[in-house]
Amino acid sequence: MTALTAAKKRILPSLERARQLHHEVFTRGPGPSVALVALSLVLAGCVALAYYELAAGAEAYEQFLVGGITFTDGAKARDFNVVFVFMAATVVCLLLAAAMSSYVHRRLGDARPLDNIVLLSLLPAALAFGPLLTGGATAIHMLVIGAVMGLLGVVFAALAAWRAPDWIGPSDPSALWSAVAASAVVPGLAFAVPFAINVATGKLGNMPTGNATLEAGLAFAAVTCAIVAILWVRAGRSVVGRLQGVLLALQVPLPLFFLIFIPPRLVSPEGPAPQPQAGPVLYILVGCLIIIAMADLARRALQSRSALSPWALGGLLICLAIPASFLPYLPIDDYHFGEYIYPWWALTTFGQLPYVDYTPAHGLVNYLAGAISDLLFDGSVAAQHASSTIAISLLALLLFVFLTPTIGLGLAWVPVFFVPLLAPISWLWIAVFVAAMTVPSLLDRKVLWLVLWVGLGTLTVLAAPAQGAAAVLASIPAGILMFVLALRDNFRTTVMALCGILAVLLLLALTTPMIPIIVGALTYVLENSGINAIAYGIPWTATATGSAYEILRAGWVAVPLLGIFITIARPSLVREPFALLALGGAIVFPLTISGYTMGRIDPGITRMGFVTLWLALIALPLMLVIFSRQRLLMVMPVMVVVCAALLPRPISHSPLLEAAVPEIDIPNLVDGQTVGVPRVGHVIADTGHLFRLAAVVNRLDSLLAPDETFLDLTGHGADYFYAGRRMPVTIAAPYNMAHVAQQRRTIQALEANPPPVVLLLAANLNFEGQSTALRAHNVYRWVVQNYRTVEFDDFVYGVMPTDPAVEDESTIQTADHTGENWTNGVSVLNDVFFLDNERLAGLLAPGDVLTFAGSGDRTIVGIDGVNVSLDAMIDPLRDGYPNTIDVPKRLRSAVAAEQELALLDLAFRVSDVGNLAVSWGRSIASLAEQMTSILDVDLSTQVLNDLEWNEDGWLVPTGLDPYLIVELPGIAGADGGLLVTEFECRDGGRAPLQLFWTSELNPTFVEEASVSFNAENGWLIAPLDAQPRWLLASAITQLRLDLNDPAACPAFRVNQPYLAQRNGL
Repeated sequence: MTALTAAKKRILPSLERARQLHHEVFTRGPGPSVALVALSLVLAGCVALAYYELAAGAEAYEQFLVGGITFTDGAKARDFNVVFVFMAATVVCLLLAAAMSSYVHRRLGDARPLDNIVLLSLLPAALAFGPLLTGGATAIHMLVIGAVMGLLGVVFAALAAWRAPDWIGPSDPSALWSAVAASAVVPGLAFAVPFAINVATGKLGNMPTGNATLEAGLAFAAVTCAIVAILWVRAGRSVVGRLQGVLLALQVPLPLFFLIFIPPRLVSPEGPAPQPQAGPVLYILVGCLIIIAMADLARRALQSRSALSPWALGGLLICLAIPASFLPYLPIDDYHFGEYIYPWWALTTFGQLPYVDYTPAHGLVNYLAGAISDLLFDGSVAAQHASSTIAISLLALLLFVFLTPTIGLGLAWVPVFFVPLLAPISWLWIAVFVAAMTVPSLLDRKVLWLVLWVGLGTLTVLAAPAQGAAAVLASIPAGILMFVLALRDNFRTTVMALCGILAVLLLLALTTPMIPIIVGALTYVLENSGINAIAYGIPWTATATGSAYEILRAGWVAVPLLGIFITIARPSLVREPFALLALGGAIVFPLTISGYTMGRIDPGITRMGFVTLWLALIALPLMLVIFSRQRLLMVMPVMVVVCAALLPRPISHSPLLEAAVPEIDIPNLVDGQTVGVPRVGHVIADTGHLFRLAAVVNRLDSLLAPDETFLDLTGHGADYFYAGRRMPVTIAAPYNMAHVAQQRRTIQALEANPPPVVLLLAANLNFEGQSTALRAHNVYRWVVQNYRTVEFDDFVYGVMPTDPAVEDESTIQTADHTGENWTNGVSVLNDVFFLDNERLAGLLAPGDVLTFAGSGDRTIVGIDGVNVSLDAMIDPLRDGYPNTIDVPKRLRSAVAAEQELALLDLAFRVSDVGNLAVSWGRSIASLAEQMTSILDVDLSTQVLNDLEWNEDGWLVPTGLDPYLIVELPGIAGADGGLLVTEFECRDGGRAPLQLFWTSELNPTFVEEASVSFNAENGWLIAPLDAQPRWLLASAITQLRLDLNDPAACPAFRVNQPYLAQRNGL
């Protein structure tokens, strides 16, 4: 009993103290909030990760065991233990969080500001967590940064709770919590200071050491953290002012990050490499940005305003968010690069006005990089990447500055961090417009707001027509409300401002081409909006991954839904200009561009992801801040997680190190001058792409006079820039001429001033349009009927029939094929070669004498399809491809005509159009107005092969090659280019058909004069005129319809077939 009594005396006091502690923590104050629980989990995760790394020791073996980990020297103990480490750390962190929350609540009366600080601190951790949702690579160090910042916030809040009650007054709490938040930010700013200094010294030529800079940043952060702690302990009431001073001092070096706009030196294995010359305007721009940031810091110091400057922090944020790209690469995608390199150059060189002489694919944003390249550098291709980086960075900086007064600097960095990283520049422009229009101080000045709204709104529509028009449309209700309020508050000034706006607009309309430009932009938007889904659409099912990624990138629908619910619940909000702007951006804007959003769903983030990103980071914050920043703060970590899940790469501190590098090692540069393409400059080039450019540019120079130009149908819009020649039409690529009205305007321009040369085939970029013959049929038709084809350097050109460059090609070549038993189209076993053109083989006959480059004369002894047998063997190397073969004189004109047709086939023919006939056929009701019936096909003339009629009137295949032949009365292909018929397959399903025809161009049925397509029950509309051999035929005499797979359709019917012509040709 004595021992038991003694044990009770020892244990009971301990239990009582534990009970009191539990009561103190969980009863006397609020338990840990959601923010503190999240911080506890993040801290526990960091502890578990640290343990996992430190416990990576060798496994202990007590027997001679062999397992999978034996061969890899692996260890399993830490796998078992890490779970328990995480659980233990979580319990400890939660208890400490509860104690801290209770302590702060008791001492300061309210712990909610601590939650806000913790939520802001955890945003970097959310960056690390997001990619885990979609299986992407994550940045663990961002998790650590979030944990450290949150922990510092809690520690400094505890210091404030300990010290502040001794001196805090009734009006001090907000200042106190601002000081706590500043204390948590100080170490981060201190960490960035050595990197900013490194950027400056790097531009002076000093090569920084990455590890040394990193260590210096960590050391400086630790020292400043200790200084702040000392201030809290000793400074008393002056702690707030002194922390403001520390923040201002730490921001002074940060504007040096703007020096990243100055490109580093390039060094190749041969020594210093040529690079774009930076002009004085670049240095003036950088100097002005640094001066503005310094002036803003000075103003804040003198006026006792918030110590954090968006201008000073902007350089750091840009450095982290936007990968600097200064390498002089020659882009291989001439389609998209042409959209940015040509517009500004054409405007300054030829005076081609946007939307009047040239239609920019994405609006005036296509001019931005070129303008900056000309203004800051030498306008070369090598400067385009640096110019694009600067353009995006400047817009991102403006977005940061405009968002800060609206949603607060602590949250404004989030959209600025993501939007430039993921979204195209047009979306960044729209974000800047919306942010500028919602600045509170501007909304208070209603007349000025109206003036800027008209000016910026007009510019935004021109800058990004599709999104810009939607953004302006969404802001019109707010504009009307602001106009009414302005009239009420200051009628005279508002009327004068309105008159001034009208006067300026009238002056611009009379003295500038503003009206044609605006009309052209709106025409472009309206035309494309009507066809966008079909012309550019990709079905969701074609790219859906079935993962969480699909849910995330389709999350944009939640924002307009939330906006609608808010409007229903709080209809009075529509009487407030800011709320009306925010709700318009959240509801009207996404619904207006929903066709654009869901029209083209490529793999990856795609348009749907861009809209989700924009709404989550711009529209949603503005909508939530209507109520309070607190609500926005609660949602922002979730938004960061969602957006981080869409990131294409993990976040790291490496941009800070890269920004300070004074020189970059690169491979040897290619001088465009040496290959005949001087506009390329000195670049890192893909050999194949550079060969194409050189061949095209040099050939055009030989075919054209200096003041002449050409038409490019290859989709390489940049060709005009490289060749130094004006675009003769307003739209660069056939892919963008999908609308019939656009094709008609293109033909009008071509007929008014026909270019002497058309580039038909040179590594064409047709995308899903497949061919100009299908995508821009009217343009194809005009070119084929007005130009002759020639081949140079394996590329196909169209030239005027009278051009001396046209020489009848009366030689032939073996097929470009090497494989088993074949070399360059010549058999290595016997005396046979083969052609890749069945029609060409059909021109030859046994007994014809062919003259080979190496073996001389050989006599044809037999022809089987495309295989030609000779009286003796030939040499594959000297006689095979690409050597030419002379044909008998009687065949030369026919061979030349066939060679020209073969070139047109290479440039335009699509042998299999897939489900196109079915797609068009299902719209027979609407497409009937777009075509005119020309000729009913008489089925009574049919000839059947491996087919027979059954008693129910169905055609039944009886062999392996079922087809039917019908006679035509010698119709010209250009007069009726569409075959329209109703198809029935008795068992349903899809039947693969192939249609052949005969004409004077091909008297027999050959593969080159055919087109394949799928058929399903219902109407079919097959585009025969997209085949050059049909379009150019003057007398088509027979049609042959083959069922390529008899098993696919055991019985079928072809009803009411007729030939039709497209209207409006």
